[in-house]
Amino acid sequence: MAFNPPSGPSHGHGHGHGHPGAHHHNTHPPRELKPSERIPELVNLAPSMFVPLNDEFLAKHLQPVPRNRRVEMLKRIMDSIEHQRAGVKENLIAMLEREKIRITLAAAERQAENPMPSGAMLALNTDETDMMIRNMEADPIPGVDYNVRMLPSFNAPAQISIHDVLIQQLLDLAERLTIQLSGYEGHMDGVKRYYQDCLEKELMRIQEAGLRPEERGHVRMQDADMGGF
Repeated sequence: MAFNPPSGPSHGHGHGHGHPGAHHHNTHPPRELKPSERIPELVNLAPSMFVPLNDEFLAKHLQPVPRNRRVEMLKRIMDSIEHQRAGVKENLIAMLEREKIRITLAAAERQAENPMPSGAMLALNTDETDMMIRNMEADPIPGVDYNVRMLPSFNAPAQISIHDVLIQQLLDLAERLTIQLSGYEGHMDGVKRYYQDCLEKELMRIQEAGLRPEERGHVRMQDADMGGF
């Protein structure tokens, strides 16, 4: 007699063998995560834009708006820009620091799994180390731009040590942080200049509102001579 499965939704798809209804248990427990695997890999810096609002910030910005609403709102916006700027910088540094820990742990784990002879580990001798420290401590040469805008191509040898790979990864990470911080600072400077301009124009409008028409042009000329708007 043919076996007819019961009607209704079925959770089995014929993967088992043997008697119908037999259950196969996985006898292998899940692999324990390595220390480096417990830290999520950094693939996106967008979460650094989210800055928590502390009690001090909220108490200051949730106060009733005074009579001169527009000026106060512009001042609060500029204050929030500085709060956001500091928070994002702190987030970026923390995220890159966490990634540094992850790749350092991963390198140590690979080294433990594939130990290399001690003679294969390249290191700087004492003279080279002293020279590097002297160069880092030396005063900059006037007129020389030390910003690296284009890194030379790196041709990795066929057999590169885990230690050298880690050094390159850490250098790339430091460059990534520098680029992100520089770009964000430039962006926030532009935002701040815009609202500073709005605030100064609003203050000028209020000042002129109490003057006679013939006095308003004179105030503009005086303000222009002082470098304002």
